Amino acid sequence: MPAQKISTVLFDLDGTLADTAPDLAYALNSLLEENGREPLPESSIRPAVSLGGVAMLKLAIEEDENGKEFEAHRQRFLQIYSDNIARKTKLFDGIEQ
Repeated sequence: MPAQKISTVLFDLDGTLADTAPDLAYALNSLLEENGREPLPESSIRPAVSLGGVAMLKLAIEEDENGKEFEAHRQRFLQIYSDNIARKTKLFDGIEQ
């Protein structure tokens, strides 16, 4: 069998090579504060980060993804994260080498 050429290499930065949990927690807590709710400690958000934005929102706003406000909250969360995507994100130890 002839050798195949590699045409693309993808890296999963988020949570694999780079610790993005602090910025995701910031976005989630900003959303909570905008809605008059108390922020959550990063330690309670971090386990949900690897489960994705929907899981993070369910943790924070306690609303099913079919709820009437869920999509608006999701969009706002993504916008806050996009605007603050590299505040505290850093490579995990040993990745740079």
